[in-house]
Amino acid sequence: KKIKNQNKKIISSIMALRSNLNIMNELKKIMPRDLFLNELKILSNEAIFKGEVNNNLGVKIINAFLLELKKSSLFFEQTVNLKEIKYNKSLNTFEFTINAKFIENMSNVNLEMIMNNNKRGLFKKLSIMKDYQLLDIKK
Repeated sequence: KKIKNQNKKIISSIMALRSNLNIMNELKKIMPRDLFLNELKILSNEAIFKGEVNNNLGVKIINAFLLELKKSSLFFEQTVNLKEIKYNKSLNTFEFTINAKFIENMSNVNLEMIMNNNKRGLFKKLSIMKDYQLLDIKK
């Protein structure tokens, strides 16, 4: 029973990790083509996105990115906020800053990423661990 409890703690801590790979994979899926990130700061549980759009549809593209961040399983929807947007007339670019807070429990996000990346061997092992109650995934 003691080993089972230790295994649960180890697996839970591994599954709960927020990794840069998760963040980059998510951004790759949701970033509009004409949007460029110049800076991504991750401070504890918050992400700060700074970027630009070199397109006349800049505001629409930034709004599309904002909506995708709100739908993302990485962030709390209500914390995704456009902090600043400005137009640089000389460069014909829209510059923006968006803040968002990460969800606390990354277990479901990590499990989803494993399934999506077709890492079936690892997924199968995690499923077996879950079946033997060594892995607790909150829904």
